[in-house]
Amino acid sequence: MNWSYANSPDPEISIAWKDEFWPTNNYSDIADRAIWNIGEFWDFDDIQVCQKTAARITKEQHFVLAINVMVNQVCNGGFTQALFNSYGQISEEAIEGFTYFGLHKFADLIEQALDRFGVRPVPQNRGERIQRLRVLSGLVVDPSDDRFDGEICQNVAPLWDDLNDRFFQLLRDGSGDLCCRDGLYKPLAHSIYDHRDRFFLKQGSPVVAPQRNAHDDAIETLRNFMEIEGSEASIAAAYSKLYVDVTGLRLTDKPIYCSSLQGLGNSDFDWDLEGSFILPHKNGYRKVAFRTSLNAYLIHVEDMRLEANSSVKSAPHAYSPIKRRVSLDLTLEKSVPDAVKLRNAKKAFSRDASFAKRILNRLESLIP
Repeated sequence: MNWSYANSPDPEISIAWKDEFWPTNNYSDIADRAIWNIGEFWDFDDIQVCQKTAARITKEQHFVLAINVMVNQVCNGGFTQALFNSYGQISEEAIEGFTYFGLHKFADLIEQALDRFGVRPVPQNRGERIQRLRVLSGLVVDPSDDRFDGEICQNVAPLWDDLNDRFFQLLRDGSGDLCCRDGLYKPLAHSIYDHRDRFFLKQGSPVVAPQRNAHDDAIETLRNFMEIEGSEASIAAAYSKLYVDVTGLRLTDKPIYCSSLQGLGNSDFDWDLEGSFILPHKNGYRKVAFRTSLNAYLIHVEDMRLEANSSVKSAPHAYSPIKRRVSLDLTLEKSVPDAVKLRNAKKAFSRDASFAKRILNRLESLIP
């Protein structure tokens, strides 16, 4: 896509440079600050919104955004996830960004990864990318049926195994620390510092606070629920916000708490906690529900439809399910090795690998 860019950082999106930012040993922090508020304005599922936002940021900011997205996605779930998720929208821009900042080894490696995908330029439409992954996986299913997406990703993942390993080696640049990313972010941070006028407002410049929108208000509602200590609503809000953060779902109205979960999951356990939120977004409603007990854990995400004759939006029975998106019903038995439980959990959540990893941290605390 031919993007249009701004000539200088936007005071509503960018932040002012501060001398305390540099020097630093946390190089990735400089990259994060360079694109600090862009995520509030960018919608990976709406190309028109992205075009409007791109016109308010510099080319360099867009390239850093694309680099950050590619790195985070590959580190979370390999090139399969980078292409499967909505963030794959700017895969080609990641190559441009690596090249622009002189990070040619990364650019060459990403070029090879996208060549193996087999369609260039990589489609910005997520549905087209998923359909291509289905072809590569060899699994023939109805394009409208997303129940097999986890299996598709699992089948196609080995295509990029060697490139994933080389990518991690480049990131670590010889470091024994598996979390080290200095091979990328150290040179990138120096480039950002040398051209900081392309990313930051001048020190002391007034910063315009981003105007609140429906999404911001919805997130604030979830935060308020999270502060109610010891309640099911608090935990349900935490998992709902986690889902929104990881998937990039843009909410169009305040979320609705529902404590009734009849018919959801395994009924053989006495559930200690349960709760769910219905999250309004542009395509309708999405329910994020959870249940926990001493020996079981369940999380469930599905699309919902508001019944035409319903006048009370806050009532659970006002909604009917359309499509199950992700669901995990995990029994935590001592006879099953922990690694197997966690691997099964990750497979069940292969649609959202970042979400899965963070859920797994919570699962670990439940395992006897």
